[in-house]
Amino acid sequence: MKINKESLIIENDRIYLRPLLVEDITGDYINGMNDPEINKYLVHVRRKMQTRKSIANYVRSNLENPSAILFGIFIKNDLKPLVGTVHVSEIDFFHYTASIGVCLFAKRTWKKGFASQAIKMVKDYLFGNLGL
Repeated sequence: MKINKESLIIENDRIYLRPLLVEDITGDYINGMNDPEINKYLVHVRRKMQTRKSIANYVRSNLENPSAILFGIFIKNDLKPLVGTVHVSEIDFFHYTASIGVCLFAKRTWKKGFASQAIKMVKDYLFGNLGL
């Protein structure tokens, strides 16, 4: 099964998720990836300083990888809508499994339910649309 990332969008009343594009990378995203409080559970990220180039390479690699989706988490009607990511990796249509990780790099959004909403939305997509 091929995932059409170009038209993929998942939304509820507060947020929407879509595959992240290189053009979406913001200074807040880069700064968040270099903040020890944010990246402490992101093993590969915290090992070296993240730059616009390294993040762009990561975003591009996920766009090109047929077994991964890097969703951006965007808050509707917000001046700085991109606040985090949900990474779906190791999508396996033989075993019907995948791995999911979430990162909110905008600390202003912590403890407001955005991460749990995003995980639920992605889980529903993976189970309902992809049959995992």
